[in-house]
Amino acid sequence: MKNKRKLIIVSALSLGLVFSACGNDQSKEDKTSNEASQKVEKSNNTTTNESSKTDENDKKDDTYSQVSLSDWNGNWNSMYEYLEEPDIQPAYSTLAENEGVDENKAKEDYLAKRKADFAGLIVDEDKVTFLDNFPEKDGKTIGEGTYKFFKTEEQMLGEHKITWNIFEATNEDAPYKYLTLMKIDPNEDLLHFHFRYGDDLDEILDKEDWFPTVVSPQTTNEQLIDEITE
Repeated sequence: MKNKRKLIIVSALSLGLVFSACGNDQSKEDKTSNEASQKVEKSNNTTTNESSKTDENDKKDDTYSQVSLSDWNGNWNSMYEYLEEPDIQPAYSTLAENEGVDENKAKEDYLAKRKADFAGLIVDEDKVTFLDNFPEKDGKTIGEGTYKFFKTEEQMLGEHKITWNIFEATNEDAPYKYLTLMKIDPNEDLLHFHFRYGDDLDEILDKEDWFPTVVSPQTTNEQLIDEITE
């Protein structure tokens, strides 16, 4: 009878150990499974993030590849050359009122804002010709350069974001190493674009109050006055 009881106790203990071992094994399996799932999920997230970054880079590359100097093709007159015309002078009185300064200062500041060292531009694909007069007035060439797209730079102008499309000269005798151009807005009444130029890109971009502008040869005085007083 005692032997039978011992046998029952031993059997019970053995079964307990077996169940305990099974439970531990199952716990290990669950832990391993969870860790594997977490690794897969982390891997998927990493892949998704990398894919997203790649897509963003591809979009940027596509944007850059779409920028071509030929977008500015044509004959252009420097707006600065119009600003002393008698018919334009009343615009400075309105500008002074808008800015709360006297008329002389308003005119002086505006001329400085539009100042350019050439009177005309001819853009033909990747070639830019700088002239001493308007193209339609047989302006003489004072410099030529071939330019390739370099990069796009965004800046904040007050509350507005502006984008410069930057081109770098490919010929050593180009009069300016860099041209920075803003896109032509086809929806505006005055066909024009703002630009900057020079040999030091940082210096060009830092001139916050300097926006030389060229306009279509068909520009009227009324359009110029509207541009000055807007």
